[in-house]
Amino acid sequence: MVKKDFQMVGDSILVRFKESLEELGKSIKLAKMSLQDKVSPEVLDRVNQYDDIHLKQLELYEDLVVAVENHDSGSIDRIVGLVNGLSTMLRDDARVCLLEFSNKALRNNEDLD
Repeated sequence: MVKKDFQMVGDSILVRFKESLEELGKSIKLAKMSLQDKVSPEVLDRVNQYDDIHLKQLELYEDLVVAVENHDSGSIDRIVGLVNGLSTMLRDDARVCLLEFSNKALRNNEDLD
């Protein structure tokens, strides 16, 4: 019974995780397209690096699948922590990029006045 419950919870986590990664990939792609001609090359380079982070998260997803199949709760905790850390890093950097973009837009508007 416990193994079956563990597997059901694990499957649920994997489904949500995979859906989140798919959404993240779409968001990164849209952000890159939207910002292409609107931000400095430095900001665009940072956004392009999000692909590398997303790829690492996809690799960790595969590791998580194995950990769930093996009922390895220690590995599950470690992998989830790594993914959360990468997600936090993406979120924080995206905020900084957006702030820089907003500040640039405000300066451009002030120049027009």
